Amino acid sequence: MFEETNTGALAYAVFRSIMDTNWDGEGSVEDHLTGMRTKINTLVSYGRVLDDELLAFTLLYSLPDTLEFKATIKNITGQVPRNKRLTFADSEAAIITDAIISRSGKPNATSERGDKAHKAKAKKQKGAESSDEVPSEEDDVGFYNETVYTISQESKDRYDAYLVSEKTTKNLLIHDSGASNMFIPHLSWINPNTFQPLVPP
Repeated sequence: MFEETNTGALAYAVFRSIMDTNWDGEGSVEDHLTGMRTKINTLVSYGRVLDDELLAFTLLYSLPDTLEFKATIKNITGQVPRNKRLTFADSEAAIITDAIISRSGKPNATSERGDKAHKAKAKKQKGAESSDEVPSEEDDVGFYNETVYTISQESKDRYDAYLVSEKTTKNLLIHDSGASNMFIPHLSWINPNTFQPLVPP
């Protein structure tokens, strides 16, 4: 005959490790989230299921006490729709998204070296160009995949003139960097019927 094992002590140990989990910011946030998910799955395997909102709060509480993560927590908790509850999966997805966005904005050493090499290459090309439209000092030089792009002042002026000549500002697309998210206390404040499609020139 099979005898069931009392998993109460093991479940308590896993529960305590979940509550005591604290990430110091070292390493990747993905590793921290994987560790939390593993502990939660272990607790579930012992037949104990915690409230999903409590797990989400525990995850947010385990993040470092820095300005970056305080803003992330404020964004996550402020965007929960009315009459809905925060879930662990939503919190996890938002944290990963913020981590990816913050990593994409930080240049690494190889890209800085590449940028210096591209700038040197651009200066050589500026001196060697013999076409009619030679970039001047006031032109913007951009780099992408080892290709030098130059935007002339004339092109910038034409673009500005096009924007100014727009009859109505109703169809203008305003790019939101996401910084305003912390000023919107609730997602239900945004009316989806006010969004307009982008019509390129």
